[in-house]
Formats: sequence, structure tokens, C-alpha cells
Amino acid sequence: MMILLPLLLAVSTLVRADNAVFARERNGMIHLRTDGSYPARFIIDYGQDITGFPTLNVVHAIGNTSLFSVAQSESRALLNQLHSDGPIAMSAAQNTYRVQHYNISASNSTHTSRLLQGGVRWQILTLSSPGELTLSEVGIISSYYTPRPRASFDCSNRNWTNIWRAGAQTVALSMIAAQSIPDFWQISSEGAFIESAAPQPYAGLQAQALTSYQMNFMVKPITGGFSFKVLSDTLGDGIYVWINLSNSTISAYSGSTEVDTLLQTARLNVTSSLLSHWHNVSASINTSNITVLINNMPVLSFSQNVKFYGSFGIGAANGQSALFTNLTVTSEDDQIYSSDLKSVSALEDFLVSKNSLNVIVDGARRDRIAYAGDLDIAARTIATSNYQFDYINDTLRLLTSNQMTAGYFVPTVKIQQHPRESLININMTGLIGYSFNLLYAMGEYYMVSADVTAAKAYAPTATRMLN
Repeated sequence: MMILLPLLLAVSTLVRADNAVFARERNGMIHLRTDGSYPARFIIDYGQDITGFPTLNVVHAIGNTSLFSVAQSESRALLNQLHSDGPIAMSAAQNTYRVQHYNISASNSTHTSRLLQGGVRWQILTLSSPGELTLSEVGIISSYYTPRPRASFDCSNRNWTNIWRAGAQTVALSMIAAQSIPDFWQISSEGAFIESAAPQPYAGLQAQALTSYQMNFMVKPITGGFSFKVLSDTLGDGIYVWINLSNSTISAYSGSTEVDTLLQTARLNVTSSLLSHWHNVSASINTSNITVLINNMPVLSFSQNVKFYGSFGIGAANGQSALFTNLTVTSEDDQIYSSDLKSVSALEDFLVSKNSLNVIVDGARRDRIAYAGDLDIAARTIATSNYQFDYINDTLRLLTSNQMTAGYFVPTVKIQQHPRESLININMTGLIGYSFNLLYAMGEYYMVSADVTAAKAYAPTATRMLN
């Protein structure tokens, strides 16, 4: 693994004459100091998009350094926003949140994010509490594989040359090596440990059309609180319920995280003493009516008119963490799902595991999901830049395996999913244009690779779609 250190460092802070607030770089060290009257901020520009794991080493920590954060962004314009250019909750292929909060309490400590950040050019380091930090080796550990162009293009028109190079770099950042995405959850003997991660919906086909069901689980909040989601579509947009023990509230939102549209909130008659203890949570969903109970006590009941069907999931808000076990979901006495969440099979149920194939996604920062339309474009660029045909072929395998009985293909597939072995029993077209994109990608792959074996493997799916 290689640590990609900053290409450009720029200070952005109010510097007081008495040096009570400052941020500067000297001899490879970043120094932050504030008396609490104003945050000390330091901006980093990597000069281009990078995908990987943010890391930093604390050389010295003096005073109160509990309020320290690192924000990532693809654009400079959004870097100073409260949540930077996030959250990004459509899949489990990167960290949900673009701002990480640290409670620094010791010198000579290294902090490296477990989940990667996709498409980062800018970072801002912020110290808000009255204290002083000296940091070294602030950078990003590059993700498992970053393909280098094997081809080159150069001409008398510099703009054309730069366009080609930008295209080659962009598609390279959209290529993800097999087994390189970390597990979104951490499985233990107690259950699934989830930290700062938006709930990902259960991937069972039956769950995606549920309108009325009962959801039950056991949870041990570790830090701050926990969350869960109901009536969710495949990209995690649903009714998000956040139990925030830090301020004794329970809130429901329309969307994917706690930054979306607030629907309802209520006070909880609890304290932070609920942390590190097991609690029973149940949610009753009846189309538009939702009721939540904790330890058999009603804590939230409301009606909504924005989501009416969909799946379920569990998670934790930014800076919070919890253990989950014994998750069951039933609908009209039929069991939809049941697991103690102590086995890695639970990761596959919610598509929060590693990716089994080399894949091409829709962009370094975006959904990080395989799209038929994006593959159609990326295949041509890969054929003329880094020549990694296995990425095209594996992504074709994944997308073509998700074919409906009507012959058309599901336009998007999460990269944690394994190729299906049978047709999806749904008689609909979906986004029909994407099905043709996939056919074009098949043809493009065969023309540049002459892979007869792959052509014969994909021919039946292509024939079924055209019929």
C-alpha cells in the first residue's frame, strides 16, 4: 500500500496576532492551534481525484483536542459545507460519511480509516476545541489497485491531449479490484458491529415489494446511538429512523441518513446509561403508518405519505456505533428474514461484504455501483488506455446475470452481489435503454478481445433480450 501525500498545502484560518489561533505546515508537519474562539483549519489539495483510506499520525496533542475532524470532498466548492459533499449512502462500497470526527487523546498515535473514501481531491483538517495538534504523514493510502495507462495519446492540440489523459484517469478510478472493498460491517460472536454506516437494505427480492411487516432486533449501542431503515428502495432511500442517545431523541426522516427530510421526532425517557446494554427494538410498518417500540415501550408513532413499500436495514449515524443481533422480519405470519448476524452470510444478505469480481462502477465518488450504461462507455476507454479486459468481462458477467424473465436486464447491480444463476422472475422492462447499452458493451468487448468463450457465454442472454 502506498500513502499518497498532499501535492499542495494551503492554509485557511483566522490567524490571530497572539498566535492563539493558527494552522500552518512546516517541515512536513501540520500544526493546528486554537483557543476555542475560532476553529483552526488547514486545507489540502491532492491535485487530482484519489480513492483510498485517509490516514494521519498524531505527533503531539496538547490541551483539549477532542473536537478534531477531517472532511473529504471531490470539489472545493463543497468542502466547507457541514457534511462536505456527502453523505453518500447508495451502496456499501465506500464510507457513507465524508466527514470523520476524532477524539484525539494521545500523542504518537496513528489513525487510519477502515472504510475507504472514493473520489477525493480536497481535505480540510479542523480543530475546534482549545488545544494544539502536530500531525505528520497526513495522506491517503491508495486502494488495492489503481491501473496505469498502458497506452498514450499526444497531439499538437494540448486540450485534446489533456482530455484523453483525463478520460484514462477517470475510468481507472472507476475500476475496483476483486476483494478490495472492505466489509461494511464487522461480524463478531456478539453480532454485527456497525459504525458510522447508513443502513443498507436487505437484498431479497421479496422484501423490495413489502408494504406491511414487523421488524424486530436486539441492539447494544456502543457510541451515541443507532439507526434502522424501513420501506427502502434498492439504493437505500426509505424511512430512516435514528435513535440518538446523545440527546435522548428518536427521529424519522425521508431519505437515507440523518441529514435528509425530517418527518417526526420525539423525546426519549432514557439517558446515556443505555449504552453498552442490550435492548429490544421493534417496528410495525403498515404502508404509511409506522410505530416503534424499545423494550416493549412505544417511543414513536407517525403516518407519512412519501414511502409505501420497500426493504429494511440497520446502521449507525455518523460518529455512532452499535452491535446488532437476532434480526427478524415477518409479514402476515410469513418469515421474510431471520438471522443472529453472527455469520459472514449476513454480509451477503445486505450486500455489505467484499466484492467478488473485478468491476467497473459509475465513478470514483458516486454510487460506486455497476451500471450497464457506464460500462458501455468505459469499455471503449479501457480498450484504448489500460487494457484491463478482465474488468470488462467480470462486469459483463455480473450485469448479464441479472436478467428478468421478460428478457431485459436490471440496469444497475451492486458490486458485492455474486452473479445470479437463474433469471429474475419479474416480467417488466425497467430502463430499456440500459439493456441495449449492455448489448453494445458485449459487442465492444468481443471486438477488442476476440474472446470467443465469453461471446458464446453471453449469446443466450443477448438472444433472450432481443426476442
